[in-house]
Amino acid sequence: MKAQKLIERHEGWRSKPYKDTTGHWTVGYGFNLETVKLPQNVGKQWLQFLIMKYSNELHNTYGWFSELDSSRQAALIDFYYNIGAGGFASFKNMIQAFENKNYNEAARQMLDSKWADQVGTRATDLAAIIRGDNHNGI
Repeated sequence: MKAQKLIERHEGWRSKPYKDTTGHWTVGYGFNLETVKLPQNVGKQWLQFLIMKYSNELHNTYGWFSELDSSRQAALIDFYYNIGAGGFASFKNMIQAFENKNYNEAARQMLDSKWADQVGTRATDLAAIIRGDNHNGI
């Protein structure tokens, strides 16, 4: 499309938000974050991309991750998505519990954290999945 090529050339690509020349937060090819609404289908595509990315990172970083059932993997991907790679790595006792296949202890370590206090139900849901008590429809 000619219009797309022109816009791409004139706007350029920015993968991180920035303030444009008028002070508006913008991202991508000049998408004004204050006026452009993110379509849900685009949000779902972005989420799927991140889930695959984080799943690969967990597989490549933690050998035991591949041995988990799909529900526990999903719970850890959710946790990783929420807390980030650095935050995840800081849960050393939880990681050790996973290495030892002690899922009750891994869940306890998740719950015994500032993160759990901050996210409430998310933490209790994920801990239940890790323990194997509840798969919450996943």
